[in-house]
Amino acid sequence: MPFFNVSIYILIFYEGFCFLFVAILFFNWLQKGKVEYSFFNEIDTRTSLDLNQLQALSSDTLFLCGGRNEKGIILKSVNAGKSWNTLAEFERNVYSVFFINEKKGFVGCDSSVILKTIDGGITWQQFTDYDGVPQLHKVPLRKFSFLNETTGFVCGGKGFGKGIIYQTNDGGNSWTKILTDHEMRSLEFNQNGNGVCAGYGAIYNYANEWNLLNVVSGEFYTGVIYNSSFFICGFNGGIYKSDNGVN
Repeated sequence: MPFFNVSIYILIFYEGFCFLFVAILFFNWLQKGKVEYSFFNEIDTRTSLDLNQLQALSSDTLFLCGGRNEKGIILKSVNAGKSWNTLAEFERNVYSVFFINEKKGFVGCDSSVILKTIDGGITWQQFTDYDGVPQLHKVPLRKFSFLNETTGFVCGGKGFGKGIIYQTNDGGNSWTKILTDHEMRSLEFNQNGNGVCAGYGAIYNYANEWNLLNVVSGEFYTGVIYNSSFFICGFNGGIYKSDNGVN
């Protein structure tokens, strides 16, 4: 009987040891998985609104915009994105943000509304020009691009429909516009001041004025960058590079 009791204790100890060993291996496997496969850590922004666009003014200063249901927000980080604070709130959705420096910045909103600050986001001035603008062209403004502190552009569009491109030559005090038959999503310029604007089924190029360069039915161009040449990406796996005709 004593031998039988000792055997039971040995068996229980052995099973417990095996369970602990397997648990340690499983824990190490989980930790290894985190190291190898988790490349991003979520940062609490303390907002539940949809976030649409980021801008890095410097390595430390970042801006972030978003909105939903006629509520918009601008967030700012001054520690390289480690933490974020609310810079401004609006009663309309915000789709794009662009700061030229710490004081002067712009946001693009729905209904083709541009907001401008010259005091770092404490106060905002609204620009709205609906003269000659049909309802279908009152759209979210999705991307800014500035050549310098005075000359800049912003484009927008909605729902595979109409679009708009604004241009300022006086630092955002006034804006001129062109209406497009295509939703515009992105635009970029090179060092010579030539630009490309792309969206749903259309590419426009700029050399002192905007001209419709290409129309491709069913293609949706979503992003434009310049790196020695213009590159445009789109749905359906498409990426396009400019030739010497657009430089």
